[in-house]
Amino acid sequence: MKKSLFQAFIIMVVSIIVAVSVNAFHPGAIPFFAKEIKTVNSHIELIENDETALIQYISLEIARSLYDEGILFVDARDIAYYNEGHIPGALSNENFMKLLFTIDSLQTRTDIVITYCNGDDCGSSEDLAYDLLDSGFSNVMVFVDGWSEWVNVGYEVEK
Repeated sequence: MKKSLFQAFIIMVVSIIVAVSVNAFHPGAIPFFAKEIKTVNSHIELIENDETALIQYISLEIARSLYDEGILFVDARDIAYYNEGHIPGALSNENFMKLLFTIDSLQTRTDIVITYCNGDDCGSSEDLAYDLLDSGFSNVMVFVDGWSEWVNVGYEVEK
């Protein structure tokens, strides 16, 4: 019994070492730690990427500025909340594959996409941003203050 347990332990350790080694040298390696999301403090700091995909946090002021420029917003909240009201022109996240096709019909995957949900304690916008990044989008931003702040300052809404 002890010998088979020891053998299982050795096999497990060797497997982990091989997996970590292969991942380290693979061109599409999975990072051990997620990259920190950059917080953008002014419109000038927005990073236009062509090679490195990343996610950036943006404030209400920057979100409004980008909205005025016609940048695409995606509501990460549940469809029931979206139907109660959302940022005008924002897409719903109800069906992720349909969302991808809709975004692809409107713009390229290198154009800016902004996700939002209901404030900084809602993680859905960040989850959606990572899903978009994983799907090939390279310039995804998270509107941290989200829907609640948009409504609090009295900006227009769509139902």
